[in-house]
Amino acid sequence: MCVCLSVHVCVFVRSCLCVCVVFTRVASSQSTHRELLKFVMVPVDSLENPLSILKLEHVGEVFSLFDYNGRKTLASHLVQAIVDKVAYITTSEEVDDLFQLLAPLVQDQPDQPQDEVGVAESEDDDKMMMMMIIISCGLINFISS
Repeated sequence: MCVCLSVHVCVFVRSCLCVCVVFTRVASSQSTHRELLKFVMVPVDSLENPLSILKLEHVGEVFSLFDYNGRKTLASHLVQAIVDKVAYITTSEEVDDLFQLLAPLVQDQPDQPQDEVGVAESEDDDKMMMMMIIISCGLINFISS
């Protein structure tokens, strides 16, 4: 990743954090929710390797300021970007950091609506998670051979 872009993305994430701190938690019913989601998705969309956001300070804090639906949307968007851009996980720290961001997709959450607790995600979400794991861990070459 270009150093210049890295600096801009770090400033961007810090700006997100400052904006989001105004809200204790960004609820999906708030009018700002959709715009803040778009704002936070910009680094994922603009970086060549979407896993680069794991290196950014405070990205986990920014994700955690959203309610369950917002975190789930951000996690799904990150998974889609990893699959689309064929990003590889290279360290165990990346695995830990990534699955902290993807928690709304893989485990029940304290603020999750009760009607969704324990309910399996849709088949499409499950397939997308499997594709992300296969691609990002480099297993696609192992399976193909």
